Amino acid sequence: MLILSDLDPLIHAIYSLKQEANLLRDYILPLLSYILPSVLGFIVAYYSLRHQEKVQAQKERIKEINDWILLADNAISTLASIKQHYYSELNGLDNPFHRTLSVISMAYDDTEKLSKDVSGLTFIAQSINIEVSKLEKWRQLSKINILIHNYNYIVSLWAKRNVLADPIFSKLIKDYGEKGLGYTKELSEEDIFESIDQDKFIKLVDLTEKLLKSTDDLMLELYDFLKKFPDIGLSCVDKRYIKDYGPILTYNIQEPTKNLLERVTTVNYKILAKLFGMTEEQVKREYSSPYE
Repeated sequence: MLILSDLDPLIHAIYSLKQEANLLRDYILPLLSYILPSVLGFIVAYYSLRHQEKVQAQKERIKEINDWILLADNAISTLASIKQHYYSELNGLDNPFHRTLSVISMAYDDTEKLSKDVSGLTFIAQSINIEVSKLEKWRQLSKINILIHNYNYIVSLWAKRNVLADPIFSKLIKDYGEKGLGYTKELSEEDIFESIDQDKFIKLVDLTEKLLKSTDDLMLELYDFLKKFPDIGLSCVDKRYIKDYGPILTYNIQEPTKNLLERVTTVNYKILAKLFGMTEEQVKREYSSPYE
């Protein structure tokens, strides 16, 4: 026969169970029903935002890459438009006097300067985990920055040459008529210095020869950039986004520009050295390419 005191543990256990059941039903489940939707909403919103940020980053990369390709294309086209005015005239012509007079003053100023900041291309170096100095050439932002700097410097020098050349050409035309305008091989060194101040003409010769060399060098550098940079850019973009937000532009050089990639005839360093009062080796070093 059970005594009431013997039932106490059983009653206590049942009562405890009832309390626990009420705690789950009355507190935990309502709390979970409130928290879980918020947590799930947060997770969905977080990953949705991350996805949008990734998509935006990829779109910005594609745009930045294409902007640089278009910028370089415009730069090489500008230099080609300058070079076409003298390229055929200098074919086979190595006399610095005649070369200088064959490069006519052009209706050109330095408004074609480039102002784009390379900081937008940091991802092309970050995508490969190696030292900057060991990166391929056009992954190095410093190389691209130098390319832009050199272009701006050269176009400003062409504008400067116009200012320097105009009065010299005008004086030669005044003194020699047709001989002073285009038929430069008919003018001797004595003819030129009889009409033009020697120091001024030597300054024009020096600037002209530096520009001829630098323009050739820079056109080849820009062409190298345009050939290689699209592949570099493509390697930095998630291919899944190319279809919707691409493509990465590629460069197909046009025939006039392609022909103008050939360097002009090399100047006669012996005549140039005599004109400058230097040795041939000194002159060659003076006109050496920074890209060689």
